[in-house]
Amino acid sequence: MTDNNEPALAKAEALREAGQWHQAVDIGYSVVAAEPDRADAWALLALILPQLRMLDDAEKAALRALAIEPQNPVAQRALAVIRIRQQRLGEAIPLAEGAMALAPGCPQAMVVLGIVRMAEQRLDEADALFCQAIKLAQSAEAHANRAQLQMRRNDFGAAIVHGEAAVAKKPFLVGIWQMLARLYLRVGRGDDAIAALERAARLEPDNAMILVELGECYHLAGRQIEALDILEHATAKFPGHANAWATLGIAQQQVARISDARTSYERALAIDPNQGEVYNNLGAIYLQTGDLAHAQIAFESACRQLPGRADFYANWGIALVREGKWELALDAIKGSLRIKELPAAKSAFVQCAKNLGNIQDDDENRSLIVRAMSEPWGRPGDLAAVSINLLKPDRVIREAIGRAMLAWPRRLEKRELFEKDGLRAFFENPVLRCLMETIPVCDIGLEQFLTMVRKNLLRDAFNAAGSCVPDDAELRFYCSLARQCFINEYVFSYEAGEIEIADLLRVEIERMLESSGDIPVLKLVALASYFPLCSLPDAALLLGRAWPDVVSELLVVQVAEPLTEQRYRADIKRLTAIEDEVSILVQRQYEENPYPKWTSLPATVGDMAVEDYLRLLFPLVLFPSAGIDDRANILVAGCGTGQHPIETAQRFRKSKVLAVDLSLTSLGYAVRKTRELGLDNIEYMQADIMKLSSSDLQFDVIESVGVLHHLRDPLAGWKILCSMLRPGGFMRLGFYSDLARKDIDSAKRYIEQCGYTSNASDIRRCRQDIVAMADSEMAKQVTRRRDFFETSSCRDLLFHCQEHLFTLPQIKHALELLDLIFIGFVLETPAIGSSYRSRFPGDSQMTNLDFWDMFEADNPDTFKGMYQFWVQKPTH
Repeated sequence: MTDNNEPALAKAEALREAGQWHQAVDIGYSVVAAEPDRADAWALLALILPQLRMLDDAEKAALRALAIEPQNPVAQRALAVIRIRQQRLGEAIPLAEGAMALAPGCPQAMVVLGIVRMAEQRLDEADALFCQAIKLAQSAEAHANRAQLQMRRNDFGAAIVHGEAAVAKKPFLVGIWQMLARLYLRVGRGDDAIAALERAARLEPDNAMILVELGECYHLAGRQIEALDILEHATAKFPGHANAWATLGIAQQQVARISDARTSYERALAIDPNQGEVYNNLGAIYLQTGDLAHAQIAFESACRQLPGRADFYANWGIALVREGKWELALDAIKGSLRIKELPAAKSAFVQCAKNLGNIQDDDENRSLIVRAMSEPWGRPGDLAAVSINLLKPDRVIREAIGRAMLAWPRRLEKRELFEKDGLRAFFENPVLRCLMETIPVCDIGLEQFLTMVRKNLLRDAFNAAGSCVPDDAELRFYCSLARQCFINEYVFSYEAGEIEIADLLRVEIERMLESSGDIPVLKLVALASYFPLCSLPDAALLLGRAWPDVVSELLVVQVAEPLTEQRYRADIKRLTAIEDEVSILVQRQYEENPYPKWTSLPATVGDMAVEDYLRLLFPLVLFPSAGIDDRANILVAGCGTGQHPIETAQRFRKSKVLAVDLSLTSLGYAVRKTRELGLDNIEYMQADIMKLSSSDLQFDVIESVGVLHHLRDPLAGWKILCSMLRPGGFMRLGFYSDLARKDIDSAKRYIEQCGYTSNASDIRRCRQDIVAMADSEMAKQVTRRRDFFETSSCRDLLFHCQEHLFTLPQIKHALELLDLIFIGFVLETPAIGSSYRSRFPGDSQMTNLDFWDMFEADNPDTFKGMYQFWVQKPTH
């Protein structure tokens, strides 16, 4: 070595330590040009060149150094780091170990060996080496690598401490600023993350990845203008950088620049088509704009590239649901559920199962249906048909139901009804048990079968000795039957002698309860299948006794919950008087028969703003923003038993919901259900819609579904609600369709001719007479409606004291009179919308009520449930 080059190498090393990579490299190359065999100069170059992303040149320099001096520890550790970057760990290990052996006290050698051990997943050894290096030299590299190790251990606080120590010593280490930014984001320090990336961007203004990460941080912090500015700058400067376009698309999507976002995602995929996340984001754009075909392609591509993402499969399934491709959608949704059970996938599963009606009878589907009903994943009633159809493939169940139907109205004895051990197929069927405990059984054959089982249970219980206790499976089944009878409000028919035995059993149990005597379990359960246990004198005493678990669950449903409702009912405030004659009649009906009775709803909670929800529901409809945020004031006028306001309060969790109804019984039920779900954003009050104008209350949103058509003057009630709606506010309404209720009209005429009243006994008799009709009779078609299978809902369906039916021309006229803007229908299935668009392609927004009137004339079941739709009050 010459004296001239020694100071030059020292200067190059000092420049390296100061982050002046280019100047250091220039000096290094000038030295090896003068002295080609200087191993230390080549080794120094091998350390510096990777900082300039010149990995190939660094490798050549390290190999040249080792060719000159095989035992050069600096060259060995430099090459070890290069091999790790090249993902050649096997070659890096002996190099790092060799460097450490040659210089056992060198902190830099410790750091490199620590890096190798970290790559080998030997984290404790790596940590010890980094700690030793820090103790010896407090080097920035040791702190930086220990920060990475702590990050891998999810110890973000410790990682930040070491990352900050590293940049305190060497503030030019761009990669450490980037790492710190990611760490700050992990612990919610968004402003610090932005500051770190701004520092990195000043150091390397031409680093596309830094610009992208900074734009993403601005986006996460809600600084959308800055995010868009820097990301647009990044894409202009680096038009071939796929991640820049992808991140720009996210920011554009956030500010509703939908067309621009779609273009950005498409540009990203044109550069790099292997981006599952971008395909998913693009699919969301297509879905939002109603381009279902492209949405499905995009989501399928996302799933193919990242098959472990449950949300991608869920989105694919939802896109298929929107187009009514139920079987394909079910496959995608089940794929999502197998990975992770997301609320969106659970909800979509219910939609698929409801619309398919029949799904394959296998263990997976049975398990999913039971969970979807019991947890639940949607309205359990939506799974009535599919759960019943899942029972039919079982030969024993199918044939027993068939025997019951053939014999009806004669009641079969147990030996006639079942094969030998045939009861076991029913006792052990989880779908049947869940069905009976959750929703009314909506199937004539199954109802007739269960009616016969109930009679046999009654006889066995009445004749049984006190010590007779069924086995666990049998008792569970009978408790499920008793819960079914309570849920359907004892709508099953009975024979005269049968009810006499039930009355005698009731007297017997009342005496046992009064005398504190032992009550045989089978007798109590049989009685619960004919009368609600809460109707017994001192029924609360039953709760203090020891029972098998399934009986205790039955007592909660039949005693504890009704008593709770009575207490809540007493505390409900009255908002208005109830004086109108028709309102009083309707109130009386719902005090006697609160409607609808329901058991459970999903506990899922959203935080959407109303306008965002409506744009999701009606993506092609343009309506002016009224500035209603996620804290809207919402009125549910005619809330019934709480199902509607609870779903609204869950959907708009930050909103405040006032729910009113005529019936205190219904309101008590609603309060209980609301408290069970832990919701605190609903207030319940008793009120008459016709008197609400006296309250001076104003709302951003008013929802009244299935209510106004029960008023004396529906239009007058609608007008009152409009007066309470703020300008620009939204209204959700539901009216019965005259065209879709021909079967109900026919049944009502039959009821009037026969002189049936609306008491429970006449409802039971009337139902049996309708069931006995020929299938060709129009009135018989009401047996296909779920409301036919429960006393209160059947009364609401066929015996209502006040009801108006509507046509679409009438609704159009009312909208004109009330100066309301029609936004769109909430359709029963996506297939209806697809059919409408095929018939009227010029009405892309699907808001032409004249066209809808023509469509309904050709498809009279379109609005079989109701006309449900959203409108907006003008902002002026």
